[in-house]
Amino acid sequence: MRNARAARGVTLIELMVVVVIIGILASIGYPLYLDQVRKSRRAEAKSALQEAMTREERLYTTTNTYAASMTTLGYANDPFTSSHGWYTVDGAACGGGGLGECVKLTATAQKDQAKDSCGDFTLDSRGSRAADAAGCW
Repeated sequence: MRNARAARGVTLIELMVVVVIIGILASIGYPLYLDQVRKSRRAEAKSALQEAMTREERLYTTTNTYAASMTTLGYANDPFTSSHGWYTVDGAACGGGGLGECVKLTATAQKDQAKDSCGDFTLDSRGSRAADAAGCW
């Protein structure tokens, strides 16, 4: 006759303990994972802003003015959508001056990226850059 204790297997209580532990780890780990994903997407905003500012500066060297419309810079839409769609980029004159003095580009977070603590990013032709929260650039 076989030992009854050895053939018992896993009890329902033991299985439920494992399920609870997995649930606790998932409830802690998943939000942290989403935060890291959003943080990695910030590079898309910075890249799109710097590409658009490069086009703005190229235009400024030939016309002595900046463009408020992204279509003037060769993008299909105004505002244009970044490569993976997490940000839209738009331009406007900054400060009290007109487009002959300064342009300010803004990358506005879209979709799930709008939940990111950094929010929107800005870059102007004077070199100032900012985000809705400190430490994001």
